[in-house]
Amino acid sequence: MSVLESENLNILWASIIVEELIRNGINYFCVSPGSRSSPLTISVARNRNAKLVMCYDERGAAFHALGFARATHRPAVVITTSGTAVANCFPAVVEASMECVPIILLTADRPPELQDTKANQTIDQDHIFGRYVRYFFNLPPPEPQLSPHIPLTTVDQAIFRAVSKPEGPVHINCMFREPLSPEKKELPDGYTDCLKSWVKKDIPYTSYKISEVSISEEEVKEVCKVINSAENGLIIAGRINANKRDAVLKLIKKTKWPVFSDIRSHLPYFLSKNIVPFFSLLLSSAFPDVLFDVVLHIGGVPISKHIMQFLEEKRPVHYVVVKEDPFRQDMHHISTMHIQTDIEKFCLLALPYLNPKKSSSFDMLVKISSEIKKLLSRHFRKNELNEASLAYWISKVIPEKSALFLSNSMPIRDMDMYGSLKKKDVLIGANRGASGIDGIIATATGFATGAKRITTLIIGDVAFIHDLNSLFLLRKTDVPLILILINNNGGGIFSFLPISAFSELCERYFVAPHNISSFKELVSFFDIPYFSVSKRDELIGAYKQCLERSDSAVIEVKIDREKNLSFHRLVQTKIKEILKRKDERS
Repeated sequence: MSVLESENLNILWASIIVEELIRNGINYFCVSPGSRSSPLTISVARNRNAKLVMCYDERGAAFHALGFARATHRPAVVITTSGTAVANCFPAVVEASMECVPIILLTADRPPELQDTKANQTIDQDHIFGRYVRYFFNLPPPEPQLSPHIPLTTVDQAIFRAVSKPEGPVHINCMFREPLSPEKKELPDGYTDCLKSWVKKDIPYTSYKISEVSISEEEVKEVCKVINSAENGLIIAGRINANKRDAVLKLIKKTKWPVFSDIRSHLPYFLSKNIVPFFSLLLSSAFPDVLFDVVLHIGGVPISKHIMQFLEEKRPVHYVVVKEDPFRQDMHHISTMHIQTDIEKFCLLALPYLNPKKSSSFDMLVKISSEIKKLLSRHFRKNELNEASLAYWISKVIPEKSALFLSNSMPIRDMDMYGSLKKKDVLIGANRGASGIDGIIATATGFATGAKRITTLIIGDVAFIHDLNSLFLLRKTDVPLILILINNNGGGIFSFLPISAFSELCERYFVAPHNISSFKELVSFFDIPYFSVSKRDELIGAYKQCLERSDSAVIEVKIDREKNLSFHRLVQTKIKEILKRKDERS
């Protein structure tokens, strides 16, 4: 039905909001049931160009939207009712804000006369997300004396703020009086006349032109002068969007410097001989005796804390950060130059002016990484399975043109240290803004939907328990999601932390064993196919079967926590021996 045929003012304003979002290319709506948000939900349901996914809880809805926006680089919309439903979106808003991911929150609210009156399901939603949103607007209840242009210009401004640098979440708080259902209540005479020209078109009411954050040629020359002065340079590749990878590779080739690439850089080592495999694993074991005088850091913060600790200990003369947001990225306070610009354009502009020396430590690092690669190949031939070998083998067999989502805690660290990705076109995602373990399943389902690729999620048991509600979303995704669940009976990461020295406290209050020997019955409750494995060959067999079936499934992997810890320590010992032999030869 036409917007002009809306039954009452609430439905009219809500329909205007939804239609204007869609005209801006934003058509994915994550909706949780609620009464006060009825006008918005109804308007989405009626719009034939809207894609609506029902989410049973608001936390899951917000994380699902976050995952979708991560994969597509365009906003998804979250619609909630009033009260604590809004507060449940906070964790996803924090993550979206810190990782510069655009999402749009439309939260329903009671009208002003019901605020601060103990009215049911009424809390203070004014600026509820504080500094974590790029824009907030308290949209007043629709009234005859208020122009219907107000919701139009509000939506257009919110979208502009969401997608402008730095991208992030925006919040429109939508107040509605009753009636909330589409019951007939005549609109004031002539009220919609001003909308007729807008309705006839299919373009946004207000068109915003987004300015680019650019760098001048002279500024590029200045950066290249620093790079060309290096005796022993290093490139760190943090989180980089996959569509900017080719430009980064061209710059890497021109520098002849070693590259430490994060798993989220979309730069697996086989793409360039400059990329040093297993650098994160190397630095987690020991710091090599090498000093870099110039470091070029492209993209976001690396997962490995050891690389930053290494550079804090062996401070470079110049530490140049190139990324696309304005926020400080300098936890150890070593940055000497920060450049906010488009990564792809920077790399291409710099090419003609780059002529650096080959790094003096390049050959030594390549030899060390080669020995580490041989070490892992020997150990991973065995059929025994631990968290490290799981990461290694999944990275080997994951299919081309698929997606990989990694849970926080150990899964993403293990993939960063032990992964050996052999495919060029694998889209990689993770929630590393605040690095929480909440909402991982919901985010992965949104990521799969947005990417339109069969997606693999590797998740620990505690994070899995944390987001059980979102298993419902596995059944709603159009794209298969293969969830690999690591069951090591608790928070395995604490075995690697200093608290592990206090064994009784660590086990009871930090590892916190759940003593669930199998998640089969729980997964079956959601009617999701289930596999249980404990050996490498079983894992690869079950995984390939899921790929062939092209259906969502859960593969539970039983891991012995103590044996897993012992393996990590063994590898670290062996790497220290490799470094010792290198020092003795030099």
